[in-house]
Amino acid sequence: YINNAHKSMHRKYIMHIKMCIKAYIIDKKEYLFMKTEEFCAFLKDVRVSSGVSITDLSKKYGWHRNTIGSYEKDRLCDVDYLLALSREGGVSLNTLLTERVKAGVLQDVTEFKSPDFMFSDLFGYEQADKEGIEYFRVQTKQYEPTIQEGSIAEVDTRKLEPIKNRIIAFRNERREVSVSRVVEIDESLFLLSMIPGPELIKFDPMEFDILGIVLSTKLIFDSKNGN
Repeated sequence: YINNAHKSMHRKYIMHIKMCIKAYIIDKKEYLFMKTEEFCAFLKDVRVSSGVSITDLSKKYGWHRNTIGSYEKDRLCDVDYLLALSREGGVSLNTLLTERVKAGVLQDVTEFKSPDFMFSDLFGYEQADKEGIEYFRVQTKQYEPTIQEGSIAEVDTRKLEPIKNRIIAFRNERREVSVSRVVEIDESLFLLSMIPGPELIKFDPMEFDILGIVLSTKLIFDSKNGN
């Protein structure tokens, strides 16, 4: 529910999403690898669903608008762009780097073909670094297409307070695990829901059981069921 003071800003926000967002489709036939064009479409969806405009990125970081446009069409971006997108959109850099590697020239490396591979695995993190980290299967479509139902979310359960522009994991009133981006408008917090249509839901700590901040997600492909 959104009161009258927020309707105008909410309407502009929803119109922006409806005009720009396109669902990206991961080719699930083998190893969940995205081709270059699919990865570029994925980056666009991440940017748009995060509420970050091309103009924002261009002004702040100096990339030409055409360069950013090519990153969202058919050109693999540099790590610098992924870092900027992660910071501005509150998206896990680990997830962005993982999908970038899988879409690049190294995609045929055996190690990267595993559906469980994450970029951070290359650094050999010790188990101690995983303290407070838990994994949950997303049980709703609330934040599709950015995070698909059935994805595995890596969640920092030590952070139970909502942070604007970050994605949180929580249990809804049906006790289903769901994820959503936290949006701040006039010092009030809302959760961005994309299904059945873009909607801002007033955040009420009494209605949501927060599990933590989402660090990364992985889409698991069930080859037996074909989905």
